[in-house]
Amino acid sequence: MHPIVIWGMDDKAAETVAGFIAHISGAGSAETPCFWAFSSRAPEPLSDLKTKILSIRDELKSRNEALPLGIVLFACAAAPDSLKHLDLLEPLSRMLTLTMPGSQSITLVVLFPPQTAGDDAKQECFRYFQKLEGLAGEIPFLRLIWVNQLTRPCFENPSGSECGLDGLYELLQRQLQDADLNPTIVGIGYKSIENLDNTAGRKNAYSKLGAFSLINETDVCRRYLEARFQKQVFDSAYFNWEALLKKHESLSSIQARADHFMAGQLNALDVIMQDHKPTLVQPRPIMPAEPPLPRSTPNKKTTKQQQPQVDVDHLQKIPIQLSHQVEAILKETAVLFKQATIEDANSFRDAFCDFLNESPERFAGAKMFLKALLGEYLLPQKINAEKPKSGLFFFSEAACAAPLIKAIEAFAEPYRKDFPPSLKTEPSALSAKSWIFDLFGSPARISQDGKTRQLQLVHALLSPFIPYITRDTYRMSETTALLAQLEAAFQKEFASLVDQVKENRDLEKAQAEELKSLFKALGFWGRNVTRRAVYKTKLEAVRNRINRLKAELEEMQSRLVVFQDIFLQLMNRLMLPHIIRVIINERLGTDIQKAAQEFDGFLDQINSALATKWEQAGRIAKRRTATSETILNQQMLALLYKKHVTEEEIDSFPEKIIRFLPPGLNDEQIRQVSYYPCKELKDHYHAGPPPFLERLDDFAGDFFQPVAEMHILDMLEVEGKETVKKLFESSLARLDQYLEFSPGMLPLAMQNQVLRKMLVVRTDQALHDRLASHYGLFFNAETVFIADGNPQQIDLTALVFGFPAFLVHGLAECRDLAANQAGESLQDLWPLQSTQN
Repeated sequence: MHPIVIWGMDDKAAETVAGFIAHISGAGSAETPCFWAFSSRAPEPLSDLKTKILSIRDELKSRNEALPLGIVLFACAAAPDSLKHLDLLEPLSRMLTLTMPGSQSITLVVLFPPQTAGDDAKQECFRYFQKLEGLAGEIPFLRLIWVNQLTRPCFENPSGSECGLDGLYELLQRQLQDADLNPTIVGIGYKSIENLDNTAGRKNAYSKLGAFSLINETDVCRRYLEARFQKQVFDSAYFNWEALLKKHESLSSIQARADHFMAGQLNALDVIMQDHKPTLVQPRPIMPAEPPLPRSTPNKKTTKQQQPQVDVDHLQKIPIQLSHQVEAILKETAVLFKQATIEDANSFRDAFCDFLNESPERFAGAKMFLKALLGEYLLPQKINAEKPKSGLFFFSEAACAAPLIKAIEAFAEPYRKDFPPSLKTEPSALSAKSWIFDLFGSPARISQDGKTRQLQLVHALLSPFIPYITRDTYRMSETTALLAQLEAAFQKEFASLVDQVKENRDLEKAQAEELKSLFKALGFWGRNVTRRAVYKTKLEAVRNRINRLKAELEEMQSRLVVFQDIFLQLMNRLMLPHIIRVIINERLGTDIQKAAQEFDGFLDQINSALATKWEQAGRIAKRRTATSETILNQQMLALLYKKHVTEEEIDSFPEKIIRFLPPGLNDEQIRQVSYYPCKELKDHYHAGPPPFLERLDDFAGDFFQPVAEMHILDMLEVEGKETVKKLFESSLARLDQYLEFSPGMLPLAMQNQVLRKMLVVRTDQALHDRLASHYGLFFNAETVFIADGNPQQIDLTALVFGFPAFLVHGLAECRDLAANQAGESLQDLWPLQSTQN
């Protein structure tokens, strides 16, 4: 390809030239020749052009390039000064003869206005062709006249960003710099002017070019196939949730495995409870022992010394101190057992990973296993049957609720027969579990006398357990709230008894004051002589009341000790073991929930990555430009996918994938692959989503490698040869889009067989014979096949050399408008004076 100077002779042409040179510069083709753009608005532009040519000649000589210099003139036929520009052709030819003697060439690129152009533009266009008719074949070095029609946006605003000039630039690139087409253009196209052939008396001096390419985007195709495959394999083979829900045998196996795991945890818990039996420290005595009241006559000294001393303030603090002591020991126990696990730190994760390798339905089965452990019973139930408990609900029932009920029964059994019958409620649904639900399931109404006060305390301490036991699972926050209820109930009953002690002390003090007043009021003679009998009677009555109060105090003191003992027994026998069980139950629940969250995150990351990849790769739409079109569509890719992947074999892929390693790598390279250490599904779970996704991606790439070897015709024939024929038919029709011929004039132009039509097909050599043999209707003997080594593209170029101007569709309208404007009546295709101007 020789160097070229491109001159945009008018404003529209100059803007087109600037855009064209920017376009080919951006394409970066290694075969792009040297282009020099030239423009001048000087009255004598040829002088500037001569200076430009001489400068280029010197530059070429300095590079030892002796190639001939080509001149390409761009002219808009409808430009206001277009006729003046034609006057420059002959002087330009003479200047080239003097400046660069030799075989030079001038190519004229005529930009034809669109059908929407105004009347003035169309008249100017006709006059341009009318004058060009006389110059064609008469100007030395004028080798070729290309005619290209502008689109409406290009004509109205050639520099606008939305003009859609890329199609025109593609045509110009083929007309001016295509190394494959250049021999044909020079060998046949130049003769259309040199031979001065004519049709109906008009010169066959004009040429046009149409181009259209069919492109197979192999990368897009493989991304679609690989992304769809990965998503389908994951959804159907790794995580087919819907299929698993219908497989009773798989669900039974998973449920049995979950039940077995929980049974093992219960056995381990029993070992822990046997090894750890903490008890609470016994508190100090409730009250110090007091001496009995004296039987002798009281006096001031003895009365003061023998007055019983009871520290009621100390009694009131005992429940609080006891609660603090209980809470401290429980807290110490909680800290100890919160650090413990049932077996070891990774017991559950190891058990889960072991199940993952054996899981029915792989990841779906593993997730179902976690759901069973979290409490969902997987198997269908019989009608009206109680739903079996699973997982954590089963463990909570067996590890926390059942032992607690048993402990409550043992604790309350000594008092059971003493509760009044009126306290027992009607049997409830929970009665089958234990009699404690009937006995302690309603508020107590027990008298405050004698042993019934003790029953009142027992009922007050055990009734908060009834709503607590009925929950599905147990947490320390709820157990702590229960403990607070128990402490409050104990403090309430203890405080009530302390109030009675205080009342007893006040009454005894009043009796002592009465005894003192009696002693003082009667005096010595009254007590011993005058009123001796009265004194003795009153003294005995006061002394009896004091002794009775003393006996009541001793009984209340004993009852306080019993209350304290009941509370401590409750803490030791019920709460402390239960808290240990709750801590372990909660720890197990936390481990399972954490594992479920981690596994859900693992699955979500994989599914999200595959879904995103498929969403992006699955959006297949034909990309069209004015001169090209991609062939891929949804139907073609769906048929191609079904050809390679069947529903029946989907479930077999995971076994192949887990063994897959990239082919063609040496041992050192293989060890660098992220998923090389992953031999089982649990290894992939430990490694996280990236290695699994990489292995899935690499496997899919290797699996669909044969698709990369399919060329464009193989891809097109996936939908059948009839579809291919329709596509070729529509593609060939689009070759005329940048300059249409008038259908009525075409038979006249074809009469003398001067007009040369050629179809150039560029693709890989391997496709030539198939195109010619299978689709000969479109590719005949006149077709030129060029091997370009690209099996993924069929490039079509239609070349038409030596047609008369009247064949251009729309030029007749331009002629009629010009004739009407001039007041002439034109009966011929062209005015007779057309060659005389």
